[in-house]
Amino acid sequence: MGKDKYRIREKSGEPGVYEVDSLTHTHKPYTVDLFELMGNGICNCTDYQTRCHPNWEKNCVWDEEGILRKWKIVDYGVRGRPNKSRTQCKHIKLTRHYFLTNLLETLYWKHRASEDEIKNH
Repeated sequence: MGKDKYRIREKSGEPGVYEVDSLTHTHKPYTVDLFELMGNGICNCTDYQTRCHPNWEKNCVWDEEGILRKWKIVDYGVRGRPNKSRTQCKHIKLTRHYFLTNLLETLYWKHRASEDEIKNH
């Protein structure tokens, strides 16, 4: 997302919940919960509340018993040209990237690091 730097940190004791510093409202970080809405995530920013969440609701299919049967996650898009059908704001996109990068690094060290060390010696 360009040159802008966002500070992302996990909230202690709340797995999947992160605080993301805002570039425009520096006094208040946004809260992103990646585990909500079947992995789509939620955020308390205006874009998510007014555009992304209504799009999420449009993409849901519920059965007669009120059970969610189908949903569609739509990525934010690119900076300056966000997807009009997006179900994720830029804070969710950034946090998902942060989360997946850390997860992949953890999995590498758990499953591959020792193999790579053996191959390289």
